[in-house]
Amino acid sequence: MMANKYSVSTAQLAIRFCIQKRCTSAAKGNKSNAEVDFVIDGADMDLLRAFANSNPNGHNPSQR
Repeated sequence: MMANKYSVSTAQLAIRFCIQKRCTSAAKGNKSNAEVDFVIDGADMDLLRAFANSNPNGHNPSQR
């Protein structure tokens, strides 16, 4: 799992992805989810973008 590569939770990875993609996100629940002092490398960002764009039932703010 990609979150393991960065030693963070899945929620932290998702929040960081949003930050790097410059979309809005809100950390809810566990306070540690807001701790996103790491950077997702370019190859992993590409994988996450591809996944986000391939989800036909999910919300994608970049598509209007």
